[in-house]
Amino acid sequence: MKKWIEDLLELQTIDMRIRNMKMRLEMLPKEKVSLEAEMKKEEGEIKSKSENTKKTELAIKRAESSIAEVNETIKKIQANSAMVKKNNEYQAMMSEIAQNKAKISDFETEEITLLDELEKAKTELKAFEKQYHAKVQTIKENLSELQQMEGEVREEINRLIAERAHKENGIPQDIIRLYSRLLKTTGDPLVKVNNDICGNCHLKLTPQTLTESRKGSVITCDNCQHLLYME
Repeated sequence: MKKWIEDLLELQTIDMRIRNMKMRLEMLPKEKVSLEAEMKKEEGEIKSKSENTKKTELAIKRAESSIAEVNETIKKIQANSAMVKKNNEYQAMMSEIAQNKAKISDFETEEITLLDELEKAKTELKAFEKQYHAKVQTIKENLSELQQMEGEVREEINRLIAERAHKENGIPQDIIRLYSRLLKTTGDPLVKVNNDICGNCHLKLTPQTLTESRKGSVITCDNCQHLLYME
């Protein structure tokens, strides 16, 4: 195998590594945004469950307050009972007391329902809090790992760039120019010929191209223009 091919394959290995590292670097911000969105969602859910619990507690207090107010009303009515002389006034008073007791019964039923809801809400909140803290801890660890990875990837890219500069120096400039142009496209710039077929576009090569490739000449595919080599 010609030296230019060996040198270019070494350079290409470095460049493919740089390309992959840059792609990984580009993905990191999206992964961070995804993790932060997940954390925000978890925070929103626990806040919502906590607020629902507080709302139920307030509703219970309102029911208790209403019961106390109606009881005070009944006491006032009963306190004035001694002043009632007529039968119709007495019947009206008893009817009003009965109506207020019915209100208390409704408030008590509401309170019992709310207490059941509160117990259920607190149980759910407690269970969710355990999951929440575990999830948030995992998310924070993942974010920390991504931050560390970003630094490591950037450091590796810089190291590879310095290494490729050394490798590039020994390769003829005309080959480097062609290789650099192909490096901007997808796939490997320099591809192996397999069974008379281009390793990039997978189309059959012409006899002349195959002959030149066997010689180790600087030759490109007739179809995709990628550099070719044979072992």
